[in-house]
Amino acid sequence: MSAAAGLNVAPGTVLDGWSIGERLGVGEYGVVHSCSRADVPGEWAIKIVNHKPKNKADTAGKTGLSKAAVLLSKEYQIYSIVLRPTSATASSPGAAHFARMPSRGAFNDGPVHRTLVLARMGATLKSKVEGAGGGPVPWPTVARMAVQLLSALEFLHTRGGYVYVDMNPGNVMLGLKEGSSGGAGAKGKGGKPGSSSSSSSASAASAHAAAPVAPSSSATPTDASTFYLVDFGVADTYRDIRSGTAKPGTENGTPYYSSVGVTLGKGLSPVDDVESLGYLLLYALGGGSKALAWSMEHDASARCLADTNKAKVRQAAAGGCCAAGVWGCGGLG
Repeated sequence: MSAAAGLNVAPGTVLDGWSIGERLGVGEYGVVHSCSRADVPGEWAIKIVNHKPKNKADTAGKTGLSKAAVLLSKEYQIYSIVLRPTSATASSPGAAHFARMPSRGAFNDGPVHRTLVLARMGATLKSKVEGAGGGPVPWPTVARMAVQLLSALEFLHTRGGYVYVDMNPGNVMLGLKEGSSGGAGAKGKGGKPGSSSSSSSASAASAHAAAPVAPSSSATPTDASTFYLVDFGVADTYRDIRSGTAKPGTENGTPYYSSVGVTLGKGLSPVDDVESLGYLLLYALGGGSKALAWSMEHDASARCLADTNKAKVRQAAAGGCCAAGVWGCGGLG
C-alpha cells in the first residue's frame, strides 16, 4: 500500500491560506490538488504529503518523519536554490522550463501535512503518449522537446550543480494554457494535469534544514506548447562539496530511463541526465516504453531484463538480440 493511501483532503479545506480545489493526481507518496489564494493571482497546484510516517517502512531514517515529507522539503530547497530570482535566472532560456513557485506560501510544514505549491501544469508526456488517442510523438515535436529539455538540464547542472536523475514520461509536462507565452508546434490538450508527488525512496537530506526563501513568481500561466521538468525529489548534487570528486549515485530514478552509470551505482554526472533524455526521446518517438530495448513488454519471461539493467542489454546486442526492432533474450544465457 502506498504512503498516499488514505490521504484525503476535501475540496474547500484551507491549508496555509490556500483553498484546496479538485484533485489532479495521486502519486506513491502524496496527492496533488488545484488551489487558490486571494492574495496570490494565478493558477496553482499543491502537493500534499503526510508529515508523519504511516508505518516503519515509510519512515525516513532517524528523522521520525515520513519519506514523503523529507523528499518534499528537499524538492522545495532545490527549487529555491536553482530558481532564486537573479539576472542569470532571468536571462537563461533553461530557467523557463521549470514550474514556478508563488511569491508567498510556497511551502508549509504543518502538524499533519507538508505542502508545496507550484504553477499548475497541463498534460504529462506519458498521458500524451499512452492515453486515449495517444501514440508516437511527431519528430518535429520531439526535436523541440529535446532542445527545451536540454536547455533545462544545462541550467540545472550549471546553476545549482544538480543532476536531475529521474527523467521519465511522468515528470515531463506541458503547460496549461494555449499560446500564453510563445512557442510553436503541437499543443497539449487534455491528459493528466498536475504533477505527481515524488515516487522514490527518501533522500539523506535533513528534514530540518533551514528553508530558503521562496522565489517570487508572476501570474503568467504556463504555456501548452512548452515542455517542463517537474519533481526534484531524487535530484542530487554530483560533486562532493569537500573533495570535489564525483558522488556515487544514491537514487536510481526510474529504471527504464536511468543511465547505465546510475544503474550500476557509479558516480553521478550531468552526462547521466543527457543519456536518460535520449531514452525518453526514443520513448516519445516510438509511442511508448516498447521502443526501449530493455522494456518488459518485449519479453514475457523477463529472463534477460532483471532490474532493466541496460549494461547487460548492450552486451546482449552483440549477440543478435535485435530483430525487426523487437528484442529477445538470446545472448544473455
